[in-house]
Amino acid sequence: TDVPEFFHKYFHCVKARMSESGNYVNIYYNGKPPFESWYYSSSHANHIEWYSQGTNYFQIPNAYIQEVDYVISIPVNPQPIDGATKEANAVDGVVGGDANEYPMGSVGCALDGVNIFNPLAAPGDVIEDEAYTFDLYSGHPAGPSGIYHYHTTSKGPLEVLKKKLPNVVTQITPGSAEIELYGIMCDGVVVMGCKELNGNSPNKSDWDAQNGHIHNLFDENGAVLFENRYHTHICYDIITEEDTDGNGYQEHEFTPESSYYISNGTGNDNVCGAMSSPIEQDR
Repeated sequence: TDVPEFFHKYFHCVKARMSESGNYVNIYYNGKPPFESWYYSSSHANHIEWYSQGTNYFQIPNAYIQEVDYVISIPVNPQPIDGATKEANAVDGVVGGDANEYPMGSVGCALDGVNIFNPLAAPGDVIEDEAYTFDLYSGHPAGPSGIYHYHTTSKGPLEVLKKKLPNVVTQITPGSAEIELYGIMCDGVVVMGCKELNGNSPNKSDWDAQNGHIHNLFDENGAVLFENRYHTHICYDIITEEDTDGNGYQEHEFTPESSYYISNGTGNDNVCGAMSSPIEQDR
């Protein structure tokens, strides 16, 4: 009951607990999507047969969803990393391009308990090409590990919003929902879509290179859920390198690439990631 309202109100298929000191919210999740996918094994109840969504689409061979228990310890009052402004050189789409870059693997949790990955493809691959392997919920498993994850928008978290806020959210198509919230990164960066939590359209003019900006986050009733919280927006019509949103940077259609907040207790204050046990135990 002492977990911040943000987590009670919007998350499903996860367990949220306060840490002993009250400095962290521990979010436990196993990454298994609560919907149908051809990446479930044929014996699973949520398995469906693959079919093409268009030219060049294909199913990753021998890649099946596996359950992996994770926890992220999100700071309750996160502090910005020195020089945290996200210019183009920090959001370059290259693995290892920035000291504050989220590591490969699970670095956040979506509203539906699915893993959030950074927007980077493994060396030698191109993230835009990986989209051709996505299932109907714009996710896929990571190679032989079977860790199912998102790199971009998905109707999965929007279905959670519709379920939990049926009088507010009626649309589940990314870009068209009344509220668009996808999840939270391990350092406390909130990942949103084309709408703020109160349903307003975001001010794109102050977005940085990963579509991030800072202001109070209000819910649809005007309650402040986070004060002066850095958050990013995934909002696009097509994947392109052009500056179609007019913020002065190349278009960014994916999850945040570079961490904004300090990650105390993770062994490297500049980055964080999902863990097998929390930084601090639960109360």
